[in-house]
Amino acid sequence: MAELNDRLFTAKEAGAYLGVSLSTLHKIEKNGLLMPFRTPGGHRRYDKKILDDYLQSSRRANNHQAR
Repeated sequence: MAELNDRLFTAKEAGAYLGVSLSTLHKIEKNGLLMPFRTPGGHRRYDKKILDDYLQSSRRANNHQAR
């Protein structure tokens, strides 16, 4: 079985992991802040590392805005 770090998240799972709605997840993608993988059927999949990188960068941005 693949480890959690190796698995791909669906859009719904990625939104839950980030704590955002599907529409917000779509806006994040549209702004170029996340680039999901596409399955042959066109479904979006998100690597955990990409999601963690986004969380890190958004936390840094929020810390700079709070100052």
